[in-house]
Amino acid sequence: MKRSETLMVALLSLAAGGLACWFLLPWNRGTESHGGSDQPTQAADQARPGEKTLTFEPFPEFGRMDYGSKEFDEVCYDRLLKWLEVRGRDAASLMAVRDIVGKKAIMQEAAEKFPNDPRVCMDMITREEDRDLWIERLISAEPDNPAGFLLKADALAKSGKAEEAIEAMRKAAALSGRLNWHLRERVSAVREAALAIGVPAWETAMLCLKTRLISGGPILSKPYGLLRKGLKAAKDSDNRPRMIRLAELWATLGDQLFQSDMSSIGDQLIGNFAQIAGLSELDAGSKWKGTNQTVGQRLAEVKQQKLDLSEHMATVKGRTVDILKASGPQLLEYEDRILRDGEMAAEIWYREIIAAQPKAAE
Repeated sequence: MKRSETLMVALLSLAAGGLACWFLLPWNRGTESHGGSDQPTQAADQARPGEKTLTFEPFPEFGRMDYGSKEFDEVCYDRLLKWLEVRGRDAASLMAVRDIVGKKAIMQEAAEKFPNDPRVCMDMITREEDRDLWIERLISAEPDNPAGFLLKADALAKSGKAEEAIEAMRKAAALSGRLNWHLRERVSAVREAALAIGVPAWETAMLCLKTRLISGGPILSKPYGLLRKGLKAAKDSDNRPRMIRLAELWATLGDQLFQSDMSSIGDQLIGNFAQIAGLSELDAGSKWKGTNQTVGQRLAEVKQQKLDLSEHMATVKGRTVDILKASGPQLLEYEDRILRDGEMAAEIWYREIIAAQPKAAE
């Protein structure tokens, strides 16, 4: 199988099965078009004041199964190098090139020039080398963002340091800032770069999709697994003070994930589950911290969120975006709506498009 076909299969699998992967956490529970041109629309980003404008020959035609091929990447990279010069090789533009073509030299340049940029830190953390150094840089760069301490908890949990991981999660839960993996900025930069170099709408949308699926927050199965095991052990040993602390921690982290910037439906599902799991262990009549609600009232709200999510999932079942059949403008609009309104709103919009289309003859 060619590299491009392998990438396409991987993206289709991620898009179709992304939600299911959340439930693997250790707590047991084509070319047909629907109309419209594949050329970019007026949504393409305009040049910034004082920036040079770029002019390129029409983008070579690639079959949809050739998206992500070596030839596709080479054409993109050659044009992106020119775009980088216009953009001044800032952190956002370097990260966009890294997300589109993944050149190691580009990432090294970003790390050397912008070692304290949160987007650079998060990307370097995934590479394991000097991971702890990059985690500490991230925490220093964004002291109010829980992401740094959650990544620290993940690294500690993977190293078998359970209590240190739980302490890192406590520090994350104590922060008032919104959990932010900076995915919105990365996807927006990829979109801008792709349209600026003439990539057609369908391929631009696929680049946004790839960035959204690969560059988002990690699945924190190890630290969350520690909370589950710790909570069970505290209950089994009748250690109620520890059980309460862990239950509150799990519920708080779940709320952070649910409310995180550009949270996916998967984030909301797992965040909702964590909140229910934690709140259910607490006294329903006690005050939920930092609010005027009782734990019981908060739990009722969270259970309603679960019903709303379940209803949405049932409604869109079998009617989600068909990557290979959607037109370029449709798929790019879908990605734009995720950036602007969130994944659920984008899915509802796309579902309405499908409903408005005439059905094929039986």
